[in-house]
Amino acid sequence: MVDNGDGSVTVTYSGAAPGDSIVFMGLPSGTTCSSQIPPASGLFFVTTDVSSPLSARMAASPATFTSGTAVFNGGGGGNPPGATTIAAGVYNVCLLRIYSQQPNTVIQQMQVTLGTVTPTTSATTSTTAPAADPVAPAFTG
Repeated sequence: MVDNGDGSVTVTYSGAAPGDSIVFMGLPSGTTCSSQIPPASGLFFVTTDVSSPLSARMAASPATFTSGTAVFNGGGGGNPPGATTIAAGVYNVCLLRIYSQQPNTVIQQMQVTLGTVTPTTSATTSTTAPAADPVAPAFTG
């Protein structure tokens, strides 16, 4: 999981074992990620679990998240459960591995600002010297 520094986070993951899944979850800023927090109690989440609703499934790796990205609200933010989008703001995001036969683990967590990604642009300006302004050669030998 990488904070791209432009209002987005990219998550790169590999396939989990059958019955296991990877979860990207957003919590309020200042909240600590824990393997004991059910993903549905976060502000939003997505998972690789194929038995989850389509709106809760994580995009193929690498997956990028920013404000406006489609995610699932499990009802943890006081909103009704269902499909939603990430609102611009500061979050503590968690990457979890959910095991079918072992205790869950926090793979990584970080505080990030998710917002509208602004592409980096650059401009080049060219000018032409006037014809009456000759350039002397640098070497005449």
